Amino acid sequence: MSKAKTLLMSCFLLLSVTACAPKDQAADMDYDQTKKMVVDILKTDDGKKAIKELLNDDAMNEALVIDQDAIKGTIEKTLTSKKGEEFWKNIFD
Repeated sequence: MSKAKTLLMSCFLLLSVTACAPKDQAADMDYDQTKKMVVDILKTDDGKKAIKELLNDDAMNEALVIDQDAIKGTIEKTLTSKKGEEFWKNIFD
């Protein structure tokens, strides 16, 4: 198993364990503490390496890439629709 997958599995396991902890322990670990812990993990050399490996993974890139034609079509439909025209008229008035 690659380090990236190991790190992500560790993060998932850690979050799962804290989510299933008794209420007293779960109350002690609030959102800010959990967020800080995850950010700290991602800032480590292993965390950075895991993110780089994920971004270099072809399957991940395919999932992240959005077809430019789809974006262009959506923007054109949104901006040139009746609702879009009314929205912009109201904003600029």
